[in-house]
Amino acid sequence: VSAALASQTKFRKQGPHSNEALQCVSKLAKAVGPSLAPQIETLVDQMFAAGLSQSLLDVLSELARSTPSLLPAVQHRLLSCITAVLAQPRSPSTLSGASAEGKVGADEATLTLALSALGSFGADDARARAIISNSVVWYFDHESAAVCREAALTVTKLLLPSP
Repeated sequence: VSAALASQTKFRKQGPHSNEALQCVSKLAKAVGPSLAPQIETLVDQMFAAGLSQSLLDVLSELARSTPSLLPAVQHRLLSCITAVLAQPRSPSTLSGASAEGKVGADEATLTLALSALGSFGADDARARAIISNSVVWYFDHESAAVCREAALTVTKLLLPSP
């Protein structure tokens, strides 16, 4: 598992075995539970090496359910990843493309995934509220309706009290 995750670290993209490695971690956590937490915690940084993906979020959800002691480490790393994705140029003309320095921003799917992840994993983390004021509100004016919608849902999930 560690070797497959390390291969995605080397190339900064998901390799042929990285999804299988992520699924293996998920299944091990589900089967063994909290007693495997120390071993899984050593893999958390490697799991994020290829960036944000739906398969990573699925695994993190399972880890949070089956091994609650990992939630703080997972939330910390995930919030760092989300912040990196959402740290885009803030002027309306550059919100959906390249910045003045020529850096290309995240695509619509990645932005939507990051916003959704923030709403799902950041509900009980005070740092998530800082991300809202520093990053999320800027996406209310994004040219993509899907990104605007996800930004609004994320703010709603994080700021309104849960029933």
